[in-house]
Amino acid sequence: PLRAQNLRLIAAWTTDVHGEPAAVLAYRLDDRLLVQYLVAEDVFFQHPAIRSAIADHHLLRAADGDRTVVAWPDSSTGTVLVGNVPTESLQTIWRSESKR
Repeated sequence: PLRAQNLRLIAAWTTDVHGEPAAVLAYRLDDRLLVQYLVAEDVFFQHPAIRSAIADHHLLRAADGDRTVVAWPDSSTGTVLVGNVPTESLQTIWRSESKR
């Protein structure tokens, strides 16, 4: 699980992403919900835009209205973190995880 300040794990389950198993962890960040998808490395890097973004910046960021997505690779998985929080908050979580 992620270990950023003010982040509390509230649930975990499994799902499928493009037919591959994935772990899902739900968190509370202050009073907002964040969802983390942990997917296999080959699924994470499947789309060329993700490969390009990660190669250049090590962190993929996107926003649509209030919903923000950040994604980053780990040693054998990829994390996709989604929530109705400012991009800066999700970037702070990524920074704390990248220092571990």
